[in-house]
Order: sequence, then C-alpha cells, then structure tokens
Amino acid sequence: MSPSCAGDESGAIHASFVAWCGYGILIRGESGSGKTALCLDLMAAGAYLVADDLVRLTPRDGTLWAEAAGATGLIELRCNGIFAVATSSGVRVSLCVELQAVSRQERLPETGVISLAGISVPRLRLPEGGVAGAGPVLVALFAGRGA
Repeated sequence: MSPSCAGDESGAIHASFVAWCGYGILIRGESGSGKTALCLDLMAAGAYLVADDLVRLTPRDGTLWAEAAGATGLIELRCNGIFAVATSSGVRVSLCVELQAVSRQERLPETGVISLAGISVPRLRLPEGGVAGAGPVLVALFAGRGA
C-alpha cells in the first residue's frame, strides 16, 4: 500500500476530495504530487472542497462515501498558508484519481477500477505535478468512468 492510501489511527487516508455536480472525486498521490493543485482546478470548474489532506472513507450500502477527517472548508496553499473555502460534506465517491510519476504510468492499463475499503470505484491515473488539470477528470466523469 502506498503512503498516500495508508490510513491513520482514525481510519483517515492522506488524500483530497471534492464534490462536483453530484460526483465525489477522491484524489490520491504522494506528498507534493499536485493533489491540492488538482482540487483548485476542479474548484475553479465549480467543485466544492470536502477534504484537503485527510479523508475518511466509509462503505455504505455497497457504495463508498467520503468526508473530511479533520477541519472542513480549509485548504493549504503551499508557501501561502491555509485558506477557508466553500465546502461540502458526506459525498459518495464516484471516481478515484491517482496522481503518479509519468515513469510509473501504463499507456493503456488493463483496469480502470480500484478497490477501496472493499468497494470497487472507477479509477483515473494522471501524471503528478498538476500538469493535467481538471479537463481529464471531467472527461472521465462525462464519458462514464465515474460511477
């Protein structure tokens, strides 16, 4: 299990989560991989922050739900501090975005699904560093990758 999905004692994982038009988007990656940058791009497209840095995942009736494991409505902009933003809570996970080093990415991976807390969730792999932006995430949702 990578550090980005290792849980702490409260069951929280190191990830970010936004809600966009009824879809919940979980963003995982190593520290500095661009999770917050992708959150900001999605927020510019109308998403609401659910959690920045710590997310609690809860299976419920065959679906996976996410909420902030700590304070809500706060996002850290590296080297600039913490800002309060519009927030949402208790959202179903529709898509898991994994930010990965380009060298680790497969061009045509066999599966677009990942199991989190025993629940299958559609997965989208993007290059780390915030270079992809919100576009690929929204395409994945519109094209049916997101549940």
